[in-house]
Amino acid sequence: MLHKASIGSWAIAIVFAFGCMGCGSSGRVEKKTENGVEIVFNHVEPYRLAGKPARLSLKKEYSIDFGSEEIGAFGIANAIDFEIDAAGRPYFYDSNAKADTIFAFDEQGRFRRSFGRKGQGPGEINWILFAQFDAAGRLVVTDHMNHKVLTFEDSGHCLLETRFPSGDRILYPLANGNYLCLRRHKLDKSPMPEDVFSLLDSSFNEIGILDRRTPYDINSLGYRGVVSQPVFQFIVAADSIFIVNEDRGYEILNYDLAGNLVRKIRKEAVPVEISDAVKKDRAKTFEGMGEKAWFPKNWPPISTFFSDEQGYLYVKTFEAGGNPGESRFDVFDADGAYFSKISLRVFAPGDRFAAVRFRNGKLYAFEEKPDGYREFCVYRMIWE
Repeated sequence: MLHKASIGSWAIAIVFAFGCMGCGSSGRVEKKTENGVEIVFNHVEPYRLAGKPARLSLKKEYSIDFGSEEIGAFGIANAIDFEIDAAGRPYFYDSNAKADTIFAFDEQGRFRRSFGRKGQGPGEINWILFAQFDAAGRLVVTDHMNHKVLTFEDSGHCLLETRFPSGDRILYPLANGNYLCLRRHKLDKSPMPEDVFSLLDSSFNEIGILDRRTPYDINSLGYRGVVSQPVFQFIVAADSIFIVNEDRGYEILNYDLAGNLVRKIRKEAVPVEISDAVKKDRAKTFEGMGEKAWFPKNWPPISTFFSDEQGYLYVKTFEAGGNPGESRFDVFDADGAYFSKISLRVFAPGDRFAAVRFRNGKLYAFEEKPDGYREFCVYRMIWE
């Protein structure tokens, strides 16, 4: 199951760095301030920033074969969701598991324990919609089906279990005692609900709305054939909340934990046209379900995004990677400046998902093997 990389072996085939010190715009990053909010302007090519490396190489440290008998015995061979704690230890979770739903491994890829038993009782989980480690290093899980958020210690003990209103989808506790909530509002004039990111106090009273997504009319248009649930996602990193909303194009909103908008990170998007082959294949799928589908001309500018402990943001786009099977990521520094574009071979099942995380200067990702099984790989990231 566990494969250690040989010393000095480099994963050259896994990553291709687009960014180079001779490309992109140099000089000062374009910024301005409006109503107390900093706006950072980025272009198609990365900035060449003094003292900032732009080229990435990866050195493989270990991997876990998810086609192995050991993983199969755990019942998580199909798991693709995972989180990484501050020590670099992976936690895989699978709501379809028959017993425990969360499986903890150590920083060398060896199994430690499982917890989060499947069920509806105290400390049990029905369906994990969201999971992330909080500032105290505890795993916070939103159980959408049971309408509760659970906080687990490293031992697997459920330290706290909080029920939340049934209309909410994701509830994440912030370090200041408030909650960031993804909830759905039913609109009278639309068959599709409006998704809203709200700040709630400790009693689930709404303090304010950070962002909202406009629904489309499914009755007259049918389902959108690609990214049928529009991109509307958040990240909580240190003392910041980041939100992407495809209604605004290529833009990342940066809030503090009190809900104050402090920065807008914008970038010129590269239009990626949806191919006729994709339209034909997706249309056939929807027809098989008895549903109508429609297609925009281009993919959305953002697929999903991630952060690391340095404050870097990694934005997965729909642009083609440097080699077949690779995905394109734009990389922004902690000040919102776009300084590199990289290409990673990561497992990406669906339009809005990528099985990848960035932590402790390392890349953690699922990759698909030639035999159809997946391998969980850990690489040390070397910026130069």
